[in-house]
Amino acid sequence: MKRDRISQNHKRGQSDNQPELILQILMILVLFWLTSCAPLDLSAPPLTHTPPPTGSKVVLPATWTQAPPSPTGSSSITPSPTITPTNTVAASPIPSLEQTRVSQDPSPTTDWTAGPLPDCTFTATETGVRIHQAPFIDPYHVLPTMEPGKAYPAANTKPTFTLLLEDGQPLGWVDYRLLAVTHEGDECLTRQDDRQITDFPLCFFSPMEEIYGYADSEFNEPMHTLSPQSTFVLLRQSQQTYFTSYGSSGPSFLVKKEEVTIHGYCDNIPTLAKATVETALYADPPDQGGRIVYTLAVDESIFTQSQHKSGAPPPGAVGKGYWVLARRPSWSDDINGWVWSGHIEEK
Repeated sequence: MKRDRISQNHKRGQSDNQPELILQILMILVLFWLTSCAPLDLSAPPLTHTPPPTGSKVVLPATWTQAPPSPTGSSSITPSPTITPTNTVAASPIPSLEQTRVSQDPSPTTDWTAGPLPDCTFTATETGVRIHQAPFIDPYHVLPTMEPGKAYPAANTKPTFTLLLEDGQPLGWVDYRLLAVTHEGDECLTRQDDRQITDFPLCFFSPMEEIYGYADSEFNEPMHTLSPQSTFVLLRQSQQTYFTSYGSSGPSFLVKKEEVTIHGYCDNIPTLAKATVETALYADPPDQGGRIVYTLAVDESIFTQSQHKSGAPPPGAVGKGYWVLARRPSWSDDINGWVWSGHIEEK
C-alpha cells in the first residue's frame, strides 16, 4: 500500500510539472525566434535572389584609369589612399540600363591589353550576380548583373574582385568568392591589378581637418577620428551626411558634409530619400507601359540616383515633375524602378 501511494504521488508530481516544462520550452523557442529576426538596416548590404534583366554594361568614363580631379570643396587636398578592399556582399538584381560603349584605355600602372589574356573564364550559376564599376562594394547604385550560364573572360584581379571582359572590352568587376560564381582555366586570379583605389571611377571624400566618423545620422555617437590625409570611398548621401566604410569589409560610418571635400566621379551618388505620400516604383513610367513593381508607404526609405525620365505623372497625381531611378533595398530583394519626383523628398 505504501509503495502504491509513493508511485501515485510520483506520477502526480510528473503530471504537475508537465505544464511548467512545456511553458519553458515555448519560452526558449520564442526567444530563439526573436533573436534570429533582424530589422531592416539600410546601411547594410542587401541580399537578393530576384531574377534581373541582363546584357547591360557598366559605364566606364574615358578617363576611368587616371587620378581623380581636384576636390570640389573649398580646400584643396591631395588624396592619400588608405583603403584596401577586403570584402563585399551577395548579388543584387537591377533594371536594365542602356548599352554604353566603355573605354579601352589601359591603366597607367596595369595594362590589361598587354599580351594574351589569362586562361580563365567566370560564369554565374544563378541570376543576380552584380557587376561593379570598380573593385569595391557598392550596394546602393543600380548596376548590371552577369548573365547566368555565360562564360566571361577574366583579365585582372584585385583582392576579392576580378575584372570581366565582354567583346574585348572591360565589363566590370565581380566578387569571385560568391557561391553563385564559378571559374574555369589554369590561370585564374594570377594577373594582379596594381592600381590604387583612387584610380577607379568612384567618388571619394577627404576631411578638411581632423574630424569624427559617426555611427548615427544625428552625430551623437562618434566612432573614429579621421585625419585630413585619409581618403574614403563615398557610397551614399543624405541632406547632411556622407556614408562610407573602412574598405569593403567595414565598419560603416557617417561624416558631416560640411567637414569634407569630395573628388572623383561624384555625379551620381545615391541619395537617401523617403516617400511623402503613398506611391509606387514602376518598371517604366506608366504612360510608357510600365507596371508597378513595388508600393511605397509614407515615409518609406529608398535610394535615388541622378538618372531622370520625362513623362506624364502617375494616376491621381497633379503638378509638374519627372521620373527618378530608385532602389528599395531589403534583406531578401532589391526592388528597382522609377518613382515620381513629386512624391519623394531627401532625408
